[in-house]
Parts: sequence; C-alpha cells; structure tokens
Amino acid sequence: MAYDDKPTIESIRQMTRYLQDLWSRTHIKWQEVDSYYQQKFKIWPDGMNRPEWLKPARSRSIVDHAVDHQLSIGGPAPRPRQASAGLIRSSLP
Repeated sequence: MAYDDKPTIESIRQMTRYLQDLWSRTHIKWQEVDSYYQQKFKIWPDGMNRPEWLKPARSRSIVDHAVDHQLSIGGPAPRPRQASAGLIRSSLP
C-alpha cells in the first residue's frame, strides 16, 4: 500500500497483525518486568505457609530512583521555535 492510499479494512488488519507479531515478545517481557514493579510476582514456592503480602519493594524503589534521577537532569524537551513551526505548516498541502 502506498503512503497516499486510503487504508482499507484489510490493510488495517494486516498492519495490526504485523505489529502484534513484531511486539509480542516485548509485551511478554513487559508483563514479567511489570509483575516485579507492581509487586504481583510469586515469591514463595508452592506449599510454603508464607504470607503473600510480604514482598520486598526494592525492585520498585530502584526503578523509581532511576526515573527520578533521569528527570532531574534531563530538563524539558526542546521545542521548535515559532518561525520554524510556521515554515513547516506552510510546506504542508
């Protein structure tokens, strides 16, 4: 399908399938990693009489600390100046 063609239902389905296949392994990995951050992972083996609510928060604190540190030194994202934004708009059809 060319860039200027109007999308059809079938082309949207094909692109959806393609993207789902492309990202499926990543989504599986995210589910595993998110279980640690959300503290929903299984910590005790089956058959042990241990409380399920007792989960260490270290994984979450490491991620939160790294994000806080990155945001403190990153600053806001640069925005285009108004003059260059006007040039972009004028070049659009």
